[in-house]
Amino acid sequence: MYGLHVQFLVPGIPRLFGRRDRRHVTAKSKIFSNNIAMTNCVLMIRPANFGFNEETAGSNVFQQEMSGADAMAISSRAVQEFDSAVTTLRAAGVQVIVVEDSPDPVKTDAVFPNNWISTHPDGTVITWPMASSSRRQEIRADIVEELQDQFVVTDWWRLHEEAPDGQFLEGTGSLVLDHEHRLAWACHSPRTSQALVNQFCDRMGFQPVLFDATDRQGTPIYHTNVMMAVTGRLVVICLDCIADQTQRDTVVQRIQATGKSIVELTWPQIEAFAGNLLQVAGENDQPCVVMSSAARRALHPQQLRKIEEESEIIELAIPTLETCGGGSVRCLLAEIYLQSRNG
Repeated sequence: MYGLHVQFLVPGIPRLFGRRDRRHVTAKSKIFSNNIAMTNCVLMIRPANFGFNEETAGSNVFQQEMSGADAMAISSRAVQEFDSAVTTLRAAGVQVIVVEDSPDPVKTDAVFPNNWISTHPDGTVITWPMASSSRRQEIRADIVEELQDQFVVTDWWRLHEEAPDGQFLEGTGSLVLDHEHRLAWACHSPRTSQALVNQFCDRMGFQPVLFDATDRQGTPIYHTNVMMAVTGRLVVICLDCIADQTQRDTVVQRIQATGKSIVELTWPQIEAFAGNLLQVAGENDQPCVVMSSAARRALHPQQLRKIEEESEIIELAIPTLETCGGGSVRCLLAEIYLQSRNG
């Protein structure tokens, strides 16, 4: 394998790109010899006003209101969980760029940046069209512009501006990308337009694999990354979500054709966010799978063994973010696959 070595300046919590309190950090976006893309650098947004978003709850059945806790207490708990997650990731050798959420306008879901921004090994940055009008306020040109200053960005694709009205594609929530085999997995939902999936694949050189997926009440799964994840050797997936047998067989066949093994999840496991995982590179380029404490508790010993044969597990305790936000670890992390301008 070979490494794309990136050097840049990362501040401590909570400020990014500020002129004070900078620390020099070396990050490496790893492109392995078999074209598996894995980075040890992620972007995270420290929440200013985390809370329950009634607008998004209509299509995200994983969101739950937390009775008995006021909004200030929920927001405070979310910040504590976020800070602890950053500390845990850094201790494992993952480089974390932390951006402070701007307090105005209020953005209850700003902690989930992978829905509005993604970076790619060819230097492309994409900003994505989101279904919720409240979440569209999360898109920050200042963050992209600072990335352009610090990194080699060959193209900023403003898909959030180009997408036709009523068509949405929420980043690596809607898309689960297999860089090795150039596959873009996506389940249909109000937040995932097939036309935009195809447009992304045409431009970025992926093949779309689209299918229908629902929860056990028959509601469409809002984001593909809730029910599946791809690592170098594994596809972690809840096949029970794919009710149509023909589609399910096609998905299994496409996975088998890649040579990856399937770790099959159950309904209760995806409800505990066991499908919302991300593989990153940790200390000494060790492959690591980041998951929540709830996800780890939900997985059976044999499933954990299969994951641990390939990767170390980094466990993050984020119950407030999961319960109230309806998203988990993967949603918190936007991978950085960009080369530093400083060499």
